[in-house]
Amino acid sequence: MERFGIQNPVLVSFLLIISSNYFASSQNDVGSKHEWAPFRVQVRVGLVLDLGSVEGKILGSAVSMALSDFYAVNSGYKTRVSLSVRNSRGEPILALASAVDLLQTVGVEAVISGDSLQETKLLAEIGEQARVPVISLNSPASLSLRKYSHLIQATYDTSSEAKGITAFIHGFEWKSVALVYEDEDDWRESMQLMVDHFHENGVRIQSKVGFTVSSSEKMMMNRLRKMKKLGTTVFVVHMSELVATHLFTCAGRLRMMGEGFAWILTAKTMNSLQGRNGHKYAKEAMEGVVGFRSYIPLSNELHNFTARWRKTLPVEEAVGTEITRFSISGVWAHDIAWALARAAEFTRMSNVSSTLLEAITECRFKGLSGDFRIKHKKLLSNKFEIVNLIGSGERRIGFWNSNGSFSNTRHLSSSTHNNLETIIWPGGTIQTPQGRKLEERKRKTLRVLVTSSNRFPRLVKVATDPLTKKVTAEGFCIDVFRASIRPFNYEVEFIPWRNGSNYDDLAYALSSQKDKYDAAVGDITITFNRSSYVDFTMPFTELGLGIVAPKERSM
Repeated sequence: MERFGIQNPVLVSFLLIISSNYFASSQNDVGSKHEWAPFRVQVRVGLVLDLGSVEGKILGSAVSMALSDFYAVNSGYKTRVSLSVRNSRGEPILALASAVDLLQTVGVEAVISGDSLQETKLLAEIGEQARVPVISLNSPASLSLRKYSHLIQATYDTSSEAKGITAFIHGFEWKSVALVYEDEDDWRESMQLMVDHFHENGVRIQSKVGFTVSSSEKMMMNRLRKMKKLGTTVFVVHMSELVATHLFTCAGRLRMMGEGFAWILTAKTMNSLQGRNGHKYAKEAMEGVVGFRSYIPLSNELHNFTARWRKTLPVEEAVGTEITRFSISGVWAHDIAWALARAAEFTRMSNVSSTLLEAITECRFKGLSGDFRIKHKKLLSNKFEIVNLIGSGERRIGFWNSNGSFSNTRHLSSSTHNNLETIIWPGGTIQTPQGRKLEERKRKTLRVLVTSSNRFPRLVKVATDPLTKKVTAEGFCIDVFRASIRPFNYEVEFIPWRNGSNYDDLAYALSSQKDKYDAAVGDITITFNRSSYVDFTMPFTELGLGIVAPKERSM
């Protein structure tokens, strides 16, 4: 294998310094746990994980155990995958430093990493330069990752999930939802396809609210309270277990976890719920919530592997103080490890010219996650089980298949029925939340000042009917304004500004006469003086300046 070269020597020096300072104590070559016969060919693979996290511990143990099981079954293989483990501590830059270290000092032929989108991008870039497969476990599917030809992702199918959640919403005839998400790159980017699917299929997003791990309880309470006042009753939640813990506690205090409300958790959220004992009360706060989770078929192999895996946990973790269940990503990690071991053996055969990357993508076998097949460099889980959280536990109410059907049986096929088991909603009721339709509420009228000089009619043009005295407005500014308020279904009353082009006075009038005006729209330039009275939107057009000169004459 060719040694890895990086074009930027300054970056290399910086990363190698980080490697020596941070990873000397955390490196661990676990290949030595196997008994190596002299003729065995070692295929070195890097494993870069946050070993301080629950998920990192699960993934690390899953890969190691999977390889041990594989070679116990295939003892005659001439190759052995040898793992070199590095601790990223959850920091993408340290994960990058680990990958560089593994490529330069160990000479790994593949790298397996965790689920951060930023980390995946960094390692995929390194893998692209080194022409080494980078396998990401549970990083969100993203258009920004398509350019990396050496990246393999094990994740869920966001397109199938978006269709399922949309169908679920349509099934209860809800017209609008609120989207509550974690305001961080991974979560924002991974929800975009769902947002687009909502817009394309008539699900109106009434409001979007983002929180972070540092969001205060006061901030959460205030924003939830505002959504409640808007009449929002159906929520789609897309965030980590840590943030969701605080969210549902606050929602409970505001009596938003009672009858009449519906909460839907996305697959990324459900897949991240580890059921840690310290967060047990969080699930109790989610009473009546419905969630989509990647479907893993039950099997004796999965049961036996999970039972043996639990026995490998330290005593304090085995009794449930931290890890209480095997994760979805852990199952994918097991199958990826088997594929790697198969591919490593295949590429060492004398009559084979395939690369390790090609051999991995061509693997076909029955894994713990079902039929293992990588398509377009992705191991995609496109089937979802739908669960109803009850107390600190849960009950399965059905399944969603990518063919566009719900079923309340385990057998997923094109002939499944579009039905689910009875759902126990928040408040302990089986009565389906109605989801307040904005059309049924009394529509609020917005009193909008419009500039009426008509200096730029394509931007804004105002006319008053001489008989009815009704004011109409049109133009680009009006179109943008109407599009921005469409989700709220307001009535609009246009009021012409009759005092010419002195928009400083308009800003002052809007600020001082709140009993008359709610907003202003028109060809209004943002100035410091006006900003002291009103809040402006972000600029959405610019007139600019130009020079007109006679043709064919030098300046």
